[in-house]
Amino acid sequence: MSIPSRTIRYMATGGLIPGAAEMGAIVDGWLPATAGAAPVTMIVDLGGAVFAPAALKEVVVRVGQYAKGGRFGDAKVVFVTSESVTAELVGLIAREYRLPAFLAASPHPTDVAKAVPTGDLTQTDMSTLADMQKLGAAVTVSRLAAQLGLEQTAANNRLTSLSGKGYLYRFSRSRRDGDLYLDPRIPVELAYDQLTASGPPGLREALLANHIDVDPYDSSPLVLTDAEADVLRGMFSTRQAKTPPEPGE
Repeated sequence: MSIPSRTIRYMATGGLIPGAAEMGAIVDGWLPATAGAAPVTMIVDLGGAVFAPAALKEVVVRVGQYAKGGRFGDAKVVFVTSESVTAELVGLIAREYRLPAFLAASPHPTDVAKAVPTGDLTQTDMSTLADMQKLGAAVTVSRLAAQLGLEQTAANNRLTSLSGKGYLYRFSRSRRDGDLYLDPRIPVELAYDQLTASGPPGLREALLANHIDVDPYDSSPLVLTDAEADVLRGMFSTRQAKTPPEPGE
């Protein structure tokens, strides 16, 4: 399982970018096709330059479409700007073109972790991303369902939707372990700690504290050895022999 890396790209040129053609050349110069096996969170800092409206639209649409189309591999995009008007315009453009993106006030990890999602999102999507910020970097369907009091199907639908729209990384694992969903805004160090933990963070500790060493939300089939199956059949037979007959039998 690969750990998402973080690439900081600065678009600043120190002057006015007057149009789409100029902006397109800058984007392609800064961000060549780099599709690789490892996921990447791209932080695109818009500070230090003045964008004409056409240039701002070009950078958001071009970078967003490149990322969505796989030009950079499994990439998520965080646009950085301290200007509230610029952030509002970036959000409007992302929503209009249905481009998955986040907005942060600075490239500092603390601000990136609080980045606001924008684009093709429902209220449920927004709520789930906010919940994930509280739960930590990585969750499984079981953990999200347990923490939010959801049915497994509802939790699975939420995470699958966000992953499909491009707002979460999804790591395939065994059915028993459950696929792992990772928020791209979380610092890599925290993600690594959670990905290498022996069980779901938070939930596992709570279960062990109550002497439970299995996941109660795991509904996958349990595979028994022949000896274990014989013991289980014996237990069922003993229990049935001790069960009193129903009235009338």
